[in-house]
Amino acid sequence: MKLYLTIFLLSTLLIFISCNKVKEDSHIKNYFNEITQSCIKIQLGYFDLNAFKGDTNINWVRPRKITPQNNDSPRMYLDDVGSEIISFHNGMIK
Repeated sequence: MKLYLTIFLLSTLLIFISCNKVKEDSHIKNYFNEITQSCIKIQLGYFDLNAFKGDTNINWVRPRKITPQNNDSPRMYLDDVGSEIISFHNGMIK
């Protein structure tokens, strides 16, 4: 349960960090950096939104894959452009 809460809080922080006003807030930036360096792993990559729908058309997005530091589960994919959750723990959302 603690891992799910951590990922949820970090996804919320990622969404806020993407806003220009929050980028200027040093307190939130420091808190975000502390968590990301000690608790989670964030990787950029590419994700085909149509892969699990059986659609042959490719719909690429560039998400951030967020996982706990020493485990690959639970995992969340967060759209890097729109800051929307694409998938959380193998459940497609978008």
